Amino acid sequence: MFLVIPLGGFQSLRDEIDINAAVSRQQPGRLALLYLSEFTMPTKSIVVPDAVYERVQQIAAAEGTTVDQLATKAIERDLARRWLDRIGRESDQRRGDMSDAEVEAVVEQAVQESRTRS
Repeated sequence: MFLVIPLGGFQSLRDEIDINAAVSRQQPGRLALLYLSEFTMPTKSIVVPDAVYERVQQIAAAEGTTVDQLATKAIERDLARRWLDRIGRESDQRRGDMSDAEVEAVVEQAVQESRTRS
């Protein structure tokens, strides 16, 4: 069995009210912001195994955050890691067989050229 974790937006006002009730139960005195508008954002969902969802719930509760916030942070970290990996591969390709000293010289030259143009 799998559970669906909503990652933003609500399909109806009823969904917003339900999430506010859930937030209130988990964090008394706090309410999620209730946005009333003529349109609603489409629901974005991911499907995860029950064991993963339960672990995420435990971590979120221990950290005083929501499952949505924890999932968003995890996805953002993964996207950042992938970006850094890609940039690293591209820089390795550009570097070629240059030594560290040669790379530093190229960087210093680029900095000096940039300063003279300013």
